[in-house]
Amino acid sequence: VHAWPESGRATQQLQQWGRQVHQQLRSSGARVNAAVEHSAAKQRVLAGDDAITAAVSDALVATQSDDLRLLQVDTSHAMVTLSGTVTSTDLRQRAVAIAQSTSGVHGVFSLIRVVPVAVG
Repeated sequence: VHAWPESGRATQQLQQWGRQVHQQLRSSGARVNAAVEHSAAKQRVLAGDDAITAAVSDALVATQSDDLRLLQVDTSHAMVTLSGTVTSTDLRQRAVAIAQSTSGVHGVFSLIRVVPVAVG
């Protein structure tokens, strides 16, 4: 059996090419895994925000106050924004307190306007 000089070089080149392909596949796999984890984390945040919005809305409805029941609730990254109108500052404070006491809420922004009922 006679070994050709080029056959050793070709084998080395094939081995080097195989190592490069393997490394590229590992790197691509790591990027895909990171992208999937990032997407999953975003979905967990969105699901958490939806749950917080529902919990705050349910708590406001449970007060049986028309003013509080009609407030809009939005949540982003566990920060709740309340908007709408109420007839007194007490109701505005109550809405904020309800939102703040809801599990998972990290903070509350109140855009609630107070419009007193006209007497007459």
